[in-house]
Amino acid sequence: MEDKTKIIIFERKEIFLVFLFLVLSSVLSFTLGVRLGISRSYESAGITGSDMRQVELKSEVEESLEDIMAQKQEMKMQEGAKGNDEEKKEVEDKALLKLREEFHRLNLDKKNNESVKAKETTKNTEAAEESLLTDVSSYRGRLTVQVGSYEEIKDALRFAEGFKVRGMSPIVYKVERGNQKIWYRVGVGVFETYEEAKNFIIEEDSVFSGQDYVISEILN
Repeated sequence: MEDKTKIIIFERKEIFLVFLFLVLSSVLSFTLGVRLGISRSYESAGITGSDMRQVELKSEVEESLEDIMAQKQEMKMQEGAKGNDEEKKEVEDKALLKLREEFHRLNLDKKNNESVKAKETTKNTEAAEESLLTDVSSYRGRLTVQVGSYEEIKDALRFAEGFKVRGMSPIVYKVERGNQKIWYRVGVGVFETYEEAKNFIIEEDSVFSGQDYVISEILN
């Protein structure tokens, strides 16, 4: 019996091509099946191709709207930050102005206090100086050798000290003239008559030599 079995031998290149064809056919079939399945799913759900394009268009519009809204939100935040900076600056300016006003008030209060203290000191000094005046109420109408007359009490008291150093007892008294001008006179000695005053001047020639003087009535 004759054996008729034939053996077909393929080359390696042919086998590779056949294998590649089978792989491509499988991938294409799978892809077509997936697309066909999705298409049928959309059709069963009542979604058409125009609906899909409209959805895609809406998505792009929505994305644009989201971008616009994001930009507006960012602008609002920037404006808010700017407004906060302006508000902060306004608060700082008000605080600075209030601080300056308070400093000015304190400075004025300090100056006023210093002025009051200075006036009180002057008043106390004047009161102390007034206490050094001679009480001439009992000498009214009598005579003295007037050697000086000053507008300031301190000048009169200082001048009188020169006579005290010489061992004399000068008197310093206040006289108010008709124009209400006050003068502080310095006199040496108290006398009943002009003769007594003249004799005193002669006796104390060393004191009155070169000194301006006048015999005057003590007024109070």
